[in-house]
Amino acid sequence: MNAAHLHLLLNHLPIGTLLFGFGILLVGWCQRNEGVVRVALGILILGGVVAAAAFLTGNPAAHVLRHYPSYEEKLVHQHWLAANFGLWSTVITAVAAAGCLYLSRKRGSVPRCCLIIALLINLWALAVITRTNYLGGLIGHPEIRSGSS
Repeated sequence: MNAAHLHLLLNHLPIGTLLFGFGILLVGWCQRNEGVVRVALGILILGGVVAAAAFLTGNPAAHVLRHYPSYEEKLVHQHWLAANFGLWSTVITAVAAAGCLYLSRKRGSVPRCCLIIALLINLWALAVITRTNYLGGLIGHPEIRSGSS
């Protein structure tokens, strides 16, 4: 296994945790189930951790790909810029989730306004990470680039 394999393994986890966490958070909120809400917030915190791991494996993966004929520096740079923004978006989501958990311990339940903020930040991070994954797919899948036959 090389760095590119590791990056491919890890880069799907941030979008999965954000999507899964969003769904569970929404269900927990609708059902007014504090336990489910807290699990969802924990998943969003995990999303920040796995986003950092995916980001840290990106440069080593790019070094592996430099030797491939389909490698394009411009695509890798665009993906890196999006990944940097995606990392911070996901970390902000994790911090918001941690803040909600902290408030829930002090108050006994997660405040409604905190849940709404967490859901909105999570949606924003999902959009950013989705774009990041799309740009990464352009690097490894030349058949999806515009103008390809």
